[in-house]
Amino acid sequence: MGPKLRRPVVYANPRRVIPSRFLAVVGLAVLAALGIIVLKQIDAAKKPGFAGDNALAVTTGVAAPAISVEVEPLQPVPRGEGYFVNYRLEREQQRQEAKAMLSGLLNSPVARIREEAQSQWLDLTTKIAQEDEIENLLKIKGYKDAVTAVNADGIAIFVYASGLTPNEVALIRDVVIRVTKIRADKITVMAKN
Repeated sequence: MGPKLRRPVVYANPRRVIPSRFLAVVGLAVLAALGIIVLKQIDAAKKPGFAGDNALAVTTGVAAPAISVEVEPLQPVPRGEGYFVNYRLEREQQRQEAKAMLSGLLNSPVARIREEAQSQWLDLTTKIAQEDEIENLLKIKGYKDAVTAVNADGIAIFVYASGLTPNEVALIRDVVIRVTKIRADKITVMAKN
């Protein structure tokens, strides 16, 4: 008989986990810094002439090419692995739209609006971090794929499987509770094949 092949063991040290709030705050700070840099560059591009100079704008007679964005329609695949890909694409598009809406409000001159936008941005980044962490932990647990939707009303998890045993549902709920600290009755687990 040949030597036995062993599976690698993945250990997680719960004392070394970075809190999701810390990641959300760091992410918010980085995004705010990038937003300030971009706004300064846009503002600098709008000013005619040289910096510090009151020169008039020079026109060359050549029109700048127009920037156009074309959206390529995706054909959704309702079953199997395609469902998970489509769900992630839709979710990412919704995230980008929410970020775009909030980024304009983050620079509001009205302090109350700015603070509310910062709070919503922090909530969004926390939600994204929780969804990603749950999905990654479920993949580590051996599930082929999973998608998570964290909402104010609860959390829904779709796992790529033909069916789930009560033990598997309990394991998935334990992962979600560890990540989000939400009650078990607010967690919905479904198999999607």
